[in-house]
Amino acid sequence: MVIGLLQPDLPGRVVRLNTMRATAELAFIGGGGALVALVAPTYALDLANVWRVAGIATFLLWAALDLFGLRRLRAGGRRWYESWYLSLTVVLARLGMALFLSCALLPGQGAGARYCTALTLALACSALMFIEATFAAQESGETK
Repeated sequence: MVIGLLQPDLPGRVVRLNTMRATAELAFIGGGGALVALVAPTYALDLANVWRVAGIATFLLWAALDLFGLRRLRAGGRRWYESWYLSLTVVLARLGMALFLSCALLPGQGAGARYCTALTLALACSALMFIEATFAAQESGETK
């Protein structure tokens, strides 16, 4: 299905390609973030430092990928506010990044719940970008 979405002769190919890249990147944030939180305790870190390391590492990864993703979106001729799915993704991404940062800055009680919520938001953003790539971009009649 994904190969069919990215065929260069179909309208909307740039938008679909960029949103599929974002889908993969957000899924990597979810998986990578989960691994960071599991691997950090093996280095004999106390719980507060585990949340600090995991929170800041995942925040920095998401912030960098978000910056590049928004640049790709603009280069493809789209703005984040042009689609309901993209708008919701941007809002949820900011909330998820804030939760990761809060784990780094306030690693006390509740950091684990905030971290898991942020990982879930990354996966939700990935799902929204997949929906945008497969359905919404085709319905909007993109020609780029």
